[in-house]
Amino acid sequence: MVNLTPFVVNLAPFMVNLTPFVVNLTPFVVKLAQLDINWTQFMVILTQFVVNLTQFVVNLTQFVVNLTLFVVNLAPFVVNLAPFVVNLAQLDINWTQFMVNLTQFVVNLIPFVVNLAQLVINLSVPALEHPEAPTPWWDAEADKSLLIGVFKHGYERYHTMRADPALCFLEKAGRPDDTAIAAEQRLDGADG
Repeated sequence: MVNLTPFVVNLAPFMVNLTPFVVNLTPFVVKLAQLDINWTQFMVILTQFVVNLTQFVVNLTQFVVNLTLFVVNLAPFVVNLAPFVVNLAQLDINWTQFMVNLTQFVVNLIPFVVNLAQLVINLSVPALEHPEAPTPWWDAEADKSLLIGVFKHGYERYHTMRADPALCFLEKAGRPDDTAIAAEQRLDGADG
């Protein structure tokens, strides 16, 4: 039987981080209603965003389908492994050699796990139309880093995201002022 506990455990922080996003979206919508905006152009941009978001959801769904197929294909291996384990327990084995062989098996398994992790990391984020990008260097990599940064650091933690070497902002925009990062972290403490 496949253990889905790690998947559920990893899903929980996403759901927890989604709640502040939804809560913080309300003031944005209120402020948006107060602005003098070309609503036709806004609706065109919003429609394109929804189309791109839908494509992202389709890609994510395909990833989940592929992951499910992987788990389904893994099940017979696990089932066939059970008799081997039972027979192994009944054998007089040189456990030192067994541990050497098991270690080699794990070492050989590492590239597979790395490739699987890269598959997850390289999920394609649909390209968004940017009629008015926030800055001239903003691109699809910045979109992806922003999504990862919000998930990793929280909504509106821009200075912390800029300082994160795993995201593209440090290279493209430079390190933010340490006092700005510290102020952002004090806000985190006040929120919690």
